[in-house]
Amino acid sequence: MNNLVLLAEFGRFGGTRTYFIQLVKLYIKKDIKVTVLLRKDQLDRDILVLLKENDVEIHIRPNFKVIGQTFPGYIFLYFLEFFYWKIRFVTSKLTVVLSGVGYFEYLASLIIFNRSLFVVHSYPVGKIRYISYLSKYLINKNKYILTVSNYSKEKIVENFSIRDSSLVQVINNTCDYGGERDNKISLNKNIVTFGHLEKYKNPEYWLKVAEEVCKIDKDVSFAWFGEGSWEEIIKLKIIKGGLGKRIKLFKFVNNPREVLCDSYLYFQPSLVESFGLSVLEAMSLGIPSVVSNEGGLPELVKDNVNGLVFDNFDVSNTANTIMKIVNDEKFRNRLSSNCMEIYKNKYSPNIWEEKMFKLHQTIC
Repeated sequence: MNNLVLLAEFGRFGGTRTYFIQLVKLYIKKDIKVTVLLRKDQLDRDILVLLKENDVEIHIRPNFKVIGQTFPGYIFLYFLEFFYWKIRFVTSKLTVVLSGVGYFEYLASLIIFNRSLFVVHSYPVGKIRYISYLSKYLINKNKYILTVSNYSKEKIVENFSIRDSSLVQVINNTCDYGGERDNKISLNKNIVTFGHLEKYKNPEYWLKVAEEVCKIDKDVSFAWFGEGSWEEIIKLKIIKGGLGKRIKLFKFVNNPREVLCDSYLYFQPSLVESFGLSVLEAMSLGIPSVVSNEGGLPELVKDNVNGLVFDNFDVSNTANTIMKIVNDEKFRNRLSSNCMEIYKNKYSPNIWEEKMFKLHQTIC
């Protein structure tokens, strides 16, 4: 297998950061030589320790975000950067893996790099000018796209105008929390959500449902762990609603497993969701979820099997859907058992590693 260059975009928290760590650990485990390209601000303590302890070569990328994102000037900078890396690493002999990067970077990579794997974590919601035109001509057997759900693949094929759908591969996410907790009903009816406090995660609807459920059952509490542009708006609405002791916002935590282990139910009302990594993390610990019928969520949560799926964004109906689990211990425990069984059989780290390694053997 050829050596790899891994160019990744991620923040201080979230699924793209987790995915980067999983990729690096896979390469280390499989003894694949990888060179990592990151911005300086991405090199926090945990990332540095992982890379340096395993002798992973690191190169610093320029931070173009500080100068704005105007097209075509912005994409021209990526052309220059990627052309530099192509000369620096002689990438005709390497495969470049791009994870979490934007569509401008993807377009530049299609033109500059000979062999690449573009990992798409969130699907396009419509045609993207230039990309949809060029992708159908430039994507080939040396330039694959990888995504995390069948729904996401459908949207990529459609909106990128890709002629050969086999060039878009699907490998579901994984998580490695491991172990099991007591899957019986929790003494504390904590309902949790993890995610960026942004419109596509639907925090305003989350709050309305939380308020409705709290009116029905005085023992239920809600917590959202995350940060984003909607944070202050939701905080003010919680204060105005007078339920601040039972509906709370928290910053992202370093160890979500601890929070999930004390949780009763996971709630994800997203408007757009390619997969739902936090839903999978909850599932691996036997925590059933209530999710919207959007994106890849219904692929992960099978209605009445390992959770419940609601079709319409109707506050009363969604609150009642949550209460079906809250009010029925036997039902909740059956969902919980199914969660762990499905996780082991379909989403475990070993299964993910096997599929990822096989794909890399194909493209490298």
